[in-house]
Amino acid sequence: MKAILALIIAVIVGGLIWFSLLADKSSAPTVTPETVSAPVISRQQILHATDLAEGVKQAVVQDNDAEINKWLDKAIELANIAQLDQQDLDYLQSPAAKNYVIFHAKRSLFNDEFERAYYAIEDIEPLKEKYPEAQDLFAKADKLVMTRNQLIQQLAAELSNGTQVNDEHLLQAKKLWQQRFVKP
Repeated sequence: MKAILALIIAVIVGGLIWFSLLADKSSAPTVTPETVSAPVISRQQILHATDLAEGVKQAVVQDNDAEINKWLDKAIELANIAQLDQQDLDYLQSPAAKNYVIFHAKRSLFNDEFERAYYAIEDIEPLKEKYPEAQDLFAKADKLVMTRNQLIQQLAAELSNGTQVNDEHLLQAKKLWQQRFVKP
């Protein structure tokens, strides 16, 4: 009986010693050989920076290739300061980067011109032809236009007081819709 009790005590003491050694090892600070610092900005963040995007957008409107190149040069300068990888620098200097920023500028221009046309109650088909880069946005734009047109039709029906809706009713309904929804 004493042997069993001594064995249990030995196991408990051994377990406590083992757990205390584990606790000491986990609380010891870990030293890494050399930490690699990551850049403070990424290639994507540079390409989507507001000033670059707006600058390229204006250059696209003006069809000014030299100005687009100036904006890309600024992006490369920032990438060098941020110490981006050579692969990122190579991309920023490539025709692919230029095509990328132009593509996104045209999509942004589509959004801007769509908003103007939407509130002016104009057809958006010319915008679709002008900005094929925004093709994935066309269905949503069409749905917005359809909803707008339905609201205008409902307003015209209310204005007609149960009579046939005519051009005069539609014109009044468009003016009412614009008064209610167009930003001042």
